[in-house]
Amino acid sequence: MIEAAGLHGRVRLTGTVADVERYLQASDIFVFTSELEAFGGGLTEAMACGLPVVCSHVECGSADYMVEGVHGLRFAIGDAKDLQAQLTKLLANVPVQKAMGVAGRDLAKEQVSLDHVVDDHEKVFMATMGKWKAAAW
Repeated sequence: MIEAAGLHGRVRLTGTVADVERYLQASDIFVFTSELEAFGGGLTEAMACGLPVVCSHVECGSADYMVEGVHGLRFAIGDAKDLQAQLTKLLANVPVQKAMGVAGRDLAKEQVSLDHVVDDHEKVFMATMGKWKAAAW
């Protein structure tokens, strides 16, 4: 499919690598093709590295986190032609790629930074403890 789309030399399928951030930082676009995974860490890592994303439209997952046209583009699950169309659209517009990458990085900082995640977990624990203490009395 890469050859047929004329993307030889522009797309690399690396398999498992130890230094993911190095590959992400050297990339132009991140493609998240999951058909089942509701929220993949790779998507968040890519956005944190400032990459625009093209992701499958998985309900209650990346589709809810990534805003279409702001952080990246979506394609229908299992639809290779739709994926190709979204990639072609994004590859053709470098200023849009950059704007989406900046927006994605900002979103990752706001929503999934260590401080934000710790605060959210603390709120859940405190609310749970409050309910537990009330029930115990």
